[in-house]
Amino acid sequence: MNVNFKHYNHLSFLNPFNFNKKNQFEYSYDFSSILNFSQKKLDVVAVTQVLNYGYILGDRTLIEDIKKSPWMAKPNQSNNTWEYFDLPSHQEKKLDINFICNKLFDELKNELKQYINDKVNIGFLLTGGMDSRIVAAVLSNILKDNSYNKITVHTFTWGDTHSRDVVYAKQISNLYNWKWKHLNIDDEQLKENINFTIDNGCEFSPIHLHAMSKLNHFANLDCVLAGSFGDSIGRGEYSGKKVLNIKPLNANFKNSLSLLNNEIYKKFIESSNQDILHYQNQFPQEKNYQQIEQDYQLHYMRRMLNPCFKVISEQTPVYQMFSSPQVFGFMWSVHPSLRTDDIYYNILKNESPELLDIPWARTGLPFPDTNGTPDNYNDKTIDYGSLIRKSFLIEIENELLNGSLIKKNIISSKRIKSIIRLIRLKPIDKSYFFEDKLIWLYCLQKFINQNNLSLKTYKNNFRTNKELIKEYYLRLVFYKYKKKIKQYLK
Repeated sequence: MNVNFKHYNHLSFLNPFNFNKKNQFEYSYDFSSILNFSQKKLDVVAVTQVLNYGYILGDRTLIEDIKKSPWMAKPNQSNNTWEYFDLPSHQEKKLDINFICNKLFDELKNELKQYINDKVNIGFLLTGGMDSRIVAAVLSNILKDNSYNKITVHTFTWGDTHSRDVVYAKQISNLYNWKWKHLNIDDEQLKENINFTIDNGCEFSPIHLHAMSKLNHFANLDCVLAGSFGDSIGRGEYSGKKVLNIKPLNANFKNSLSLLNNEIYKKFIESSNQDILHYQNQFPQEKNYQQIEQDYQLHYMRRMLNPCFKVISEQTPVYQMFSSPQVFGFMWSVHPSLRTDDIYYNILKNESPELLDIPWARTGLPFPDTNGTPDNYNDKTIDYGSLIRKSFLIEIENELLNGSLIKKNIISSKRIKSIIRLIRLKPIDKSYFFEDKLIWLYCLQKFINQNNLSLKTYKNNFRTNKELIKEYYLRLVFYKYKKKIKQYLK
């Protein structure tokens, strides 16, 4: 997989690993080749960042002297410095809703045409969500043009067969006579994901790879489309929170589950603030919420989402819709109060009203309704918590309790034992928060062993177990009474 900086200014660009060797850049998607240049020292700040956020901030990797290529940058002709893109600025234009919808739809069509170009067999990661539905509307509109009549669309959906994502995705595919394939996720798939995570820098949890690798069994695909950037760009929403309500990344620093050595945690706070400030200085925005949204794109979306798609892109090009500078630049120019569900609703009503007849996977109700009686399908796509507990917990326990992360006092053996005991005695239904932490630490320990990494030894300096137990039972109660709590908060 060669490094190509053609789409370096797209939000979905997969930044390669980078090493500065005698003032010349060495970069590659092959982690092992870059690791050969390194001193192989574990970056404990990066470890803490993954435990806090699920991803690494800025350009760090888990190895101190290896970086990711910078956001929105490409190497100059001399290959010794980075040239940064002239990033579109946030604005607050109060435009007519019809103009916004028409303009966004046109820009998405231009983006998709650029991606599919001369392609014949197009893969599409289709869910029951609204981002996928907008992409489906754009794609079906383009395919009405006779110049694209040779294209065959293959859609792929993973998850429980009775989940809304799977049921609705199949219905959408049937609407357009696209070829639909359901991809199963089991312990063998998760094992494969674990191995890929370890071999590729261990910068994300293996659960985020889902069934992506199964697309590599379809050798005839010319490209794969996805719409993961839709919520954040199209509707100004990050993990369910609107742009004006998202908190700064450094507002949530904590010693996650009391796992980490306090000396490392203090270092993490200082270094993470520097990681955030570095890009804020590189790309300053006028208002605080604008800077925060930019932070979420360059840290959260870039470092958590994009690397996972390497599973597919090793064999087949992956194109994420909503990520071209023309698309996100336009949406950043719109006042955030206008970046709402109304945009998606009006696009679908005008362009593909048939897609509004299929309920929204998030609610089981017609979009954008939030009140009413939902359908009877399952809203839990994959039960990772149960899968990890049944098939991996014993191996995780043995690997971590006998590993160097504990022996070097980087993480606490008591906390690991407590987490494992809690999830065995009182597993939290429909949650895999704690299991996710464990399986990533398991991957990290295997990653350290496989690459013979150098770890510093720290003094035994850990917090008490009270914070962990309190957090566990708070989550247990929340998920037990989740529906009642949400109804009360309304």
